[in-house]
Amino acid sequence: MMRTATEKSRTGLGPRRVWATALGLVLILALLAACGERPSASSTAESALTTAAPSQPSMNDSVGQALLAFWFKAAGEIALSDAAASFVPPQTFPVYAMDFGDQLTQEAMDAIATKLGMGAAREHPPTEVRDNRWRLMFMSQDPNYFLLEDTLFDQQMSDRISAGEQIQPPSGEKARAAADKYLSSLGYADSLQFEETTSHASLATSADGKSSRDYPTATVVKYRVTLDGVPLVGREAAVTVTIGPNGAIVGFDHQVHAGKRVGVVKLRPVAEAVADLKAGLTEDPSQAWTEVGDLSQVTIDSVEVVEYRAYPASPERYYKPVYVFHSQALEGTKSDWLVSAFDAAGGNGVPPDPPAGQRAKLDALDAPDLITLYLTTTDPAVIFYLSAPTLKSDILAPNRYPEKRHEGDVANLTLKGPANISLDPHEYPPAEWPIQEQFVATYDLTAERDPSMPPGPQVSFVYVGREKPDSPWKLLGVGSGP
Repeated sequence: MMRTATEKSRTGLGPRRVWATALGLVLILALLAACGERPSASSTAESALTTAAPSQPSMNDSVGQALLAFWFKAAGEIALSDAAASFVPPQTFPVYAMDFGDQLTQEAMDAIATKLGMGAAREHPPTEVRDNRWRLMFMSQDPNYFLLEDTLFDQQMSDRISAGEQIQPPSGEKARAAADKYLSSLGYADSLQFEETTSHASLATSADGKSSRDYPTATVVKYRVTLDGVPLVGREAAVTVTIGPNGAIVGFDHQVHAGKRVGVVKLRPVAEAVADLKAGLTEDPSQAWTEVGDLSQVTIDSVEVVEYRAYPASPERYYKPVYVFHSQALEGTKSDWLVSAFDAAGGNGVPPDPPAGQRAKLDALDAPDLITLYLTTTDPAVIFYLSAPTLKSDILAPNRYPEKRHEGDVANLTLKGPANISLDPHEYPPAEWPIQEQFVATYDLTAERDPSMPPGPQVSFVYVGREKPDSPWKLLGVGSGP
């Protein structure tokens, strides 16, 4: 797979510095604690972090948040500019359900491959299409959520560099013009905003054979996705096109789901989000991996509200509003911090398990009965017990829009299925959930449950699964699309 040189983005995901300063502070605090002393109030004034680093091996979120909160308290103070302090957000903001499109069939994958100009002689590994040059990978059940790469490009560049040729990637201006034309020709240009160009590198051995290193060989053009004109931010919430030295397309990353507006939510005051920022409660846990330097003060220059896309592996099915705090330190380091703008919080703790006798009855339910009970019950403990672990994480998410169920609010429920259709293997690996089935539920809803489920006729695609043939059925997910 091609490698792209990492650079800082709008979401504050930039290169990581050495953790020397933070480590030193931790050691000092540890020594003080060992001596029975505590740091003075002046040494624990509130502060901010700088730019967050690229994705790292995952660490426990609570540890990351504790570290983030520690740094805010240890490094200095955080301030708001006049512009940031005077920012008044709208009272409400839209919420979008991710549109997962059609079912990922071989026909759907081949249709995308043909659209992208792949050759007629193809191989079909699981969730991929290949020809003698291109590799097209599908990352979810959405056929428009894919990664296309030229499998020959890096080796060709390496051979040419080793032969002594000087490779000159296209300028940012020329690369953008080529990328714009390419996207327009395929019908992917709508709702995109140009963001930046970065460098793609290929590993090669020098002509004298004495060293190997990465050489710039292509230019990556990055676009921000928008929803009704509102920018979408978050991990991989972008579209990129990679342009080779001769202006040819050598890569296309379109790992973004379309969004369908399903309602609006009330925004909470900015002051509450600032308090969360000081406490280290950012929306993206990876922001706990930070550049830590000799910062004495961080100033929030401006604030905006945008839509946020959670981690691709997250069970979250919505794009939701977040505050983006554009900040900089006295030393000039700039960073963007994402904090929930929701005025609706779930995550009120794990519901207690149902009594033992009730659990035995729930474990004995077949798939249709489980789905019927899950869709109609108003008991949070039953809903939680019937849910698979990934769905439980979604239910407990602190910024999840709370669902409001009413006794008897589901009428005329019918189920069609099962179909042998699985969910995203990143969320439910087949090795862990070898038995997965899809049912289509149609029913009438008599009262609104959340913005995506207003009263009226409903069609839901419900997924259930078993870890073993004799394991209880569990609810894997419910969505408005397959």
